[in-house]
Amino acid sequence: MFTLLCALALFTVAVLWAVRVGARRFRGRRVDHEWLPANLHTAKLLWSEKLFRCGQPVPLVVRIDRAYQGCDGELTLIEFKRRAVCRVHLSDVVELSAQRYVLQTAGHRVSGRAYVVVVLSGGGCPRAIPVELEDPQRIEQRVARLLALREQRIRPNGAVHFAVCRGCGHQEVCPNKVR
Repeated sequence: MFTLLCALALFTVAVLWAVRVGARRFRGRRVDHEWLPANLHTAKLLWSEKLFRCGQPVPLVVRIDRAYQGCDGELTLIEFKRRAVCRVHLSDVVELSAQRYVLQTAGHRVSGRAYVVVVLSGGGCPRAIPVELEDPQRIEQRVARLLALREQRIRPNGAVHFAVCRGCGHQEVCPNKVR
């Protein structure tokens, strides 16, 4: 009789634990579905906060915020940004394009469309904004330019907008500083 009661108690604890874990997973999925684009609702979250490197044809290191894998095996990238205003910047597109480049170099099939999920600093539901990614040749050009700048073979152009200069760590030595 004692053994039967212990088994029943153990079974009850296991069921309660399974219900709790299942509810937690469902709740998390429901929250994602509020902002996740419809075409990714059935996709599998493959990676979250994962680091990737490639050395050839150009050296790059990227951290993937999220990569979802569709039924066809194609990956879709998502980058989270916390901002005061719901907008996408060119730097977001470049970042996602570099991520795509590294994953394609590793042999993965990655969509040319990605999403920037803007989380407003004031609160509210995150919003996924679709972006078209740059082609691999453009990323190789950007890396070549960066290496040339680091090796001081070319001069920087300077910022397009003064606000970019204010946040730059090179403003003291920049010959093109916007004043």
